[in-house]
Amino acid sequence: MKEQLQQIQAVAIVTFLCVLISVHSDEDYGKWFVVEGIRQDISYGTDEVTGNETTIESAQYSFSYSYYLNYYTSYDSNTRDPLSIGYGSPECIACSNQKDTAGNIKLLAYGTAIVALSVAYMARNSLKNLHNK
Repeated sequence: MKEQLQQIQAVAIVTFLCVLISVHSDEDYGKWFVVEGIRQDISYGTDEVTGNETTIESAQYSFSYSYYLNYYTSYDSNTRDPLSIGYGSPECIACSNQKDTAGNIKLLAYGTAIVALSVAYMARNSLKNLHNK
C-alpha cells in the first residue's frame, strides 16, 4: 500500500510539473499541435496544336504550422522564411477563436495542475497516517 501511494504521489508531481512546463514554454515543450503537408500548384493552359487543355507547370511545396498558446509559426518551402504570428497581432486573420481557445486551454491546464498537486498532497497525508499507525 505504501509503495502504491508513493507511486501515486510521484505521478501527480510529475503531471503537475509537465503541465506547468507545457504552459510556460515557447519551445518544443509548449507546442500543442502541428499541421504539416504538401501543396501542389498546377497551372493549366491550352495546347496550341490540339486546342486541348493541358498542364503547363506543376510545382510542389511543403508547409508546416506549429501552434503554441500565444502564437503560431508557419513555414512554406516556397517562401523559405518561417513566420511567427501572435494571435493578437493584426497579421493574424481570424485569430479571435485561437486566442479564446488558448485562454481556455491555459485555464484547463492550471486546473489540471492544481488537481495533480492536490492528489500528491492527499497521497502524502495518507502516507503520514500509515506511518502513525
